[in-house]
Amino acid sequence: MSEVSLPLTVLLVTVLWSGALAKLLRFPDFCATVVAYEIIPVALTALFAVAFILAEVAAGVLMLVPGLRVMGALGAAALLVMASGAILVNLLRGRVDVSCGCGALSDGGEGLSWWMLVRNGVLIAVALAVVRAGAPAPAASSVLRLLGAAAIGSILVLVYYAANQVIVTHVRMDARQGVEE
Repeated sequence: MSEVSLPLTVLLVTVLWSGALAKLLRFPDFCATVVAYEIIPVALTALFAVAFILAEVAAGVLMLVPGLRVMGALGAAALLVMASGAILVNLLRGRVDVSCGCGALSDGGEGLSWWMLVRNGVLIAVALAVVRAGAPAPAASSVLRLLGAAAIGSILVLVYYAANQVIVTHVRMDARQGVEE
């Protein structure tokens, strides 16, 4: 396993689990967002929403099990590709007023942006970097090494949420400019 795999795993697990928790806490809102995307039949909304949340949790759990980290990272990449596809379809339809539904701490229904695809692309690259690093070596890591990886992972999480907030602010500014014109 490369030196960067564990911090990247911390980042992905945090993003997946915080997203799943936010979706679960605001489940009716998440279901409404799924309906608003107009991609799956309305009758399948609740089933899809539950499956998506469970998939986020499962990918995170798998990433924490050293021998299953690659499978979890592939699952995370697949979820991100699926979400990005839904965002892309709606952006191409000109529907920017749909909430992202990402479940991020700053996801307040601001609408969609091309920057969200960039953000997701970076997260997909992170997941693929974890896949490329492969399963960790069977030798135990030192406590100091694990603490360092956790610290770096935490910094990456902060950078992710800061970047996400920049995207949200950008979307809000675009929306305000549209109202003023």
